[in-house]
Amino acid sequence: MTAPSDRKADSDTALALMQAQLDKSLAKLTAASDGSLARLKVALDAGQSANRELFGTATIYFYALRSIALGKWDEDSLKAAEMSMISATRQLIHLEEEMRNEWFDFWQRAQEIHRTASKEPDVEARPKLVSTLVGERIQTSSGRLDFRELHSRLERAARLAIEAPQLDKSRASV
Repeated sequence: MTAPSDRKADSDTALALMQAQLDKSLAKLTAASDGSLARLKVALDAGQSANRELFGTATIYFYALRSIALGKWDEDSLKAAEMSMISATRQLIHLEEEMRNEWFDFWQRAQEIHRTASKEPDVEARPKLVSTLVGERIQTSSGRLDFRELHSRLERAARLAIEAPQLDKSRASV
C-alpha cells in the first residue's frame, strides 16, 4: 500500500507535468496568435494605404479635368493624372470589390472624357467639351451618373473602406 505522502508526491509530480504541458501549449498558441495578428495588421494597413492612394490618384484626375473645364486645355496635367492612375493599379490587389468597381468606373469615364476632348481639333473648344462631358450622365455599374457623382461615390467607398477597420478596432477594445 502506498503511503499518503507518496500519493501526494505522485500527484504533485503529475500536476507539475500537466502544468508544464499546458504552459508549452499556451506559449505555442500565443505565438501563433501573435503571428496571425501581425499578418492581419499588415493586411489592414496595406488595404487602408491602397484605398488612400487610389482615391488620391482619382482625385488628381478629377481636378485636372475640372480645372480644364473651367479654364484652358492642359494635356500635360492629363497625362500626369493618367500615369498616376496606371501607377496606382499595383494597389488594386488590396481593395474590396466595391471600391475596385467604383475606381474602375471612375477611371474609365475619366479616360473617355480625356480621349473625346483630345479628338476635338479646336484646342480652344476642348474645355467647353470637357465641361459638357463632366456633366453628362452615363450608364455605370452603379446606375446613370455624371462624373462628379462617380467621384463622390468613389470617395464614399474609400471612406467606408478606410474607416471600417478603425470601427472594428474600437469595438474590439471595448
